[in-house]
Amino acid sequence: ETEILGSDNLEIKIPNSQIGVQGISNLSRVNQSRVKQTLRFHFSDTKKLPKVLDAITGEIEKSCPKVIADGSKPLVAFLESYESDHVKA
Repeated sequence: ETEILGSDNLEIKIPNSQIGVQGISNLSRVNQSRVKQTLRFHFSDTKKLPKVLDAITGEIEKSCPKVIADGSKPLVAFLESYESDHVKA
């Protein structure tokens, strides 16, 4: 069994029999990354989603000068699920 420390500092254990069969990527060597964030909105706030996403996009572009903003790697947002009291986006 091989133990790997993930980027989130969680230890991952992989059986050695799978290492030869599956591809392994060293994400610490990757010069690009993708972030997944789940946001919760009350149903009454769903109309605000376009403005919120525009504000988030603007903040990312402002604070991360190397962000890919040429449209080749667009910001992707979608409604994940409808819960009893909120929407996950």
